[in-house]
Amino acid sequence: MPKVIGYDPVDLGYGGMINYSGADNNKVLDDVKDGNYPAISTDPNYGNVISLMKFEDNYTDDKGLLTWTGTGTSFNSSGKFGKAVEFNSTSDRLDSSTSSLWTWGTNDYTIEMWVYWNSTNAGSYRNLFFTEAGGTEYLQYYIDNSGAFNVYNVTGGPLHSFGDAATIFPYQTWFHLALTRESNTLKCFVNGTQKGTAVAITANVDATEGVVGRHISLARGWPGSVDSLRVTKNVARYTGNFTAPTADFIP
Repeated sequence: MPKVIGYDPVDLGYGGMINYSGADNNKVLDDVKDGNYPAISTDPNYGNVISLMKFEDNYTDDKGLLTWTGTGTSFNSSGKFGKAVEFNSTSDRLDSSTSSLWTWGTNDYTIEMWVYWNSTNAGSYRNLFFTEAGGTEYLQYYIDNSGAFNVYNVTGGPLHSFGDAATIFPYQTWFHLALTRESNTLKCFVNGTQKGTAVAITANVDATEGVVGRHISLARGWPGSVDSLRVTKNVARYTGNFTAPTADFIP
C-alpha cells in the first residue's frame, strides 16, 4: 500500500487505501476527487521534518512550515544534487522565520545537509548552523579558531569538539553531514561514519529561529556551500554508522 507518512489510512474511493500527510485534510481529499493525487513519501519520519530545502534557485522550504530569507547568498550549479546555496563572505546567511518549531527542549533531533568546504581559513571562526531566540544563543555547530569542529549549547553547554575539521571533513568535495541528539547524547556523522566521541548533554534547545551559514550576530561565515538541508524534530535518524544518502531527500 502506498504511504504518505503521518496520518491514518483513509479510503479515497478509487479502490485503495493511502496514508497522506497535510494539515488540510479536506484539501487533499478535494485534490484526489479532482484527480490530483497527493505526493507519496517513503520517509517514515516525514511527519517530524520541520524543514526541507533543496536550493534550486530559491529558498523554498518543501515542508512548507518555515520561510527562509537569504542575505548575501547566491546559487551555484555545482551542488550535490542540482544547485546549491553558496556563502561567499562572512556576512552571508540564511534565516528562518520565527517559529516554535525550533523549540526542542531536551528532545531528540537530526540536522543533516550536504556540505562543501572551500577554504580551511585557519584562525577564523566559521558557523555552519545556529539557533537562537530573541538574541539568546542556543545550539551552535561551528569551526573555532583552532580548526576544531564543535557543538555548543550555549545555555547549559558543554562545549564539545568532534575533532579537527581538516581531518574529519573532506576538503573541496561534497560530504554528507548529520548532527544528532539521541537521549541526551550528541553525535556527528560524516558520510555515514561517526566522527570524534559522543557527548552527554542535558541542556534545553528553546530556540525560535534557525540560521545557516553564519553566526546570528558575529561575522563568522561558512566558507563554502550547502545543499539538501533537512531538519527533523524529535527523531535521531542515525544512532550508529550508516550509508549516506545517494539521492536528494524526497518531500
